[in-house]
Amino acid sequence: MKKAMFILSTVLLFGLLSSCSTDELTVKKNWTFTVTTVTTYSPDITEAGPQTLVTTVDRDGLTELEAEAVAVSMRSSQTTTMQGITMTITVTVTKAERTTK
Repeated sequence: MKKAMFILSTVLLFGLLSSCSTDELTVKKNWTFTVTTVTTYSPDITEAGPQTLVTTVDRDGLTELEAEAVAVSMRSSQTTTMQGITMTITVTVTKAERTTK
């Protein structure tokens, strides 16, 4: 069973690497991540609806795969209920290559 898992993992790793262009693995670029945080309450206690906060984060010297890993690691969703009020916080992230001037 261990050999089968090792062989499967190896084949999948080579498949992933072969599907990536060389640029995605080696070329370092500058990135801007747009982080959007939306907080909602149920029932709505703010009378203004969902609260949204948008921020940007710049990161330099990342490959395409590293930038995607950063974006994925920042995405999240969390729901908490206390005293009959449910609060949901959702964080979404988009990445864009930043051109230097």
